[in-house]
Amino acid sequence: MIEAKDIIEGRKRDGKAKEGRSDDVEEILSDREIVGFQTELPLLERGYSDYPDEGELLRPSNNDIEKLANHGSIHDKEEIAAELNVDVGVVDKAAELHGIDLPTGGSFDVSVSRLDQLLGDELPEDMIDPQNPLFLSILYLEHGLSISEMADILAENFSTANIRSSEVRQTLVDTRVLKGKTSAEQEERHKQNRGEVNRTTNGGINISTSQF
Repeated sequence: MIEAKDIIEGRKRDGKAKEGRSDDVEEILSDREIVGFQTELPLLERGYSDYPDEGELLRPSNNDIEKLANHGSIHDKEEIAAELNVDVGVVDKAAELHGIDLPTGGSFDVSVSRLDQLLGDELPEDMIDPQNPLFLSILYLEHGLSISEMADILAENFSTANIRSSEVRQTLVDTRVLKGKTSAEQEERHKQNRGEVNRTTNGGINISTSQF
């Protein structure tokens, strides 16, 4: 729920990311390496063709699971299993045999978009629209995203939309979340600069001569 203090804080940071936002938001927005057999570069110091099979992983001399458990790109046993292309049960059994503590940081499901991870079931589906100012305000004020992060994450979900950071900022300005000239104010200024013809109430016309 957006509170008055969120709006005040949002104006002060002027489009930057919120300091001290939740660890969950930081985790979702961070660039985490996608792990998995033949998905990226191998995490072990050899090619995928030289990776151990299930039998080799259970040998007392094998320490590959321990290496992966301590690797910075690995967050849980499911990712170890994915990297080795084996069942999670094999990882559990090998860890028990070798006395290895497996990480339990939670897996990173790349099939779920970052936007869906942020929102969950928080909003009705028809509200999730890059043109919806309330939706953008929630991302900025409640979740603490920066304008550039918002543009990136929206571009991932709405591939047909050409979303720019400047457009996101303008929407937040139009809703008075951020300071600046609203679209209506800018249009009025353009009209004045163009010296547009304006009809008067008595049927005559007024012509701005400021440009002559």
